[in-house]
Amino acid sequence: MLQTRSDRTHVTIDPASSQLVPEARIIKAEHVSCEDGLIVASGLTASTTLAPDTVLHELRDADLGTGNGVAEVLSQIGLDMGVPLDLPSLGLVDRAWNSEETADVAPLIVEGFTIERNLLVAVASCGRSTRMQAATVVPKVDSFDLDCTISCGPWQPIAQRLRLVRAAVNHYIAHREGAEAPAAWTAEGFEAHFTHVIFDPTPARGQVELNELNGSAEADSWRIFVAIHACLLREYLPPFEVWLARGQSSLWLGAFPHSVSTSLMVQLHNLIVDGLEIRRCANETCHRPFAHQRGRAEKGQLRTSGVIYCDAACANAQRQREYRRRTRQRATDTAGETRPG
Repeated sequence: MLQTRSDRTHVTIDPASSQLVPEARIIKAEHVSCEDGLIVASGLTASTTLAPDTVLHELRDADLGTGNGVAEVLSQIGLDMGVPLDLPSLGLVDRAWNSEETADVAPLIVEGFTIERNLLVAVASCGRSTRMQAATVVPKVDSFDLDCTISCGPWQPIAQRLRLVRAAVNHYIAHREGAEAPAAWTAEGFEAHFTHVIFDPTPARGQVELNELNGSAEADSWRIFVAIHACLLREYLPPFEVWLARGQSSLWLGAFPHSVSTSLMVQLHNLIVDGLEIRRCANETCHRPFAHQRGRAEKGQLRTSGVIYCDAACANAQRQREYRRRTRQRATDTAGETRPG
């Protein structure tokens, strides 16, 4: 919902236009590396959910310009096996990386057969391409563990998807802080290419302002935001499992999340819909935006009010810094008082 004045553009997000989405699960691997340009995960792999404020912490701090940097952030937050988005169809150009190839998104399908109680041997695929060979699967309540090797594909398209989410996050932060939102997209190497058409060219009151608003960089940045938000949430996949049994044998089929970028967009979506305040950490060497404070509340709980630091480490570091300053100041004052007049 846009409101305009002659001097500036006002942007508001109508909270009644959306609703909270259940947390999207992710697949987190024990080891992630970049080998010959491909992201490969191995070892114990489990389904889980993102840590709170991952879009404001790990994603914003990530090095997405190198294969090793992408592997490092995926090892922290979860795997991404999604395909590149069709950016030209969204009116978007990526100056950092451009691929002519796009494909339909396919879920990670796991098939397993029982070899002993609560233990499966499984194979998995993503669409028509096999992503891992034999794996040991241990189903749990609302979760599963794998011991396997998974190929997530080349690092560049994964980096592009994460850069799109990070641009959307920085766009929203800029909006909340009254800064220029379009800069969030250009900083990640994206440019908007839209044709600005008003369907009714009939002169009307406010037509000049409408034309200016329609063709503005601010409007284009919000068009990109809405498009990327819609495309990534379209990949949201709730967990679903099926067991088939005949005699002493059983077969397990399940589709699982394959895209941490979608989970990150779900987290951003919920942060927006919840209307949570985004603060800047008061630690003078941090200033990271945050909505929940980490590391102080009881297990499973998060503090969202009455806090000025993003986590307990920043709070402790700032307290120590200020304590050392007071100590030095007292020493200086004492030396001044004892110096002969």
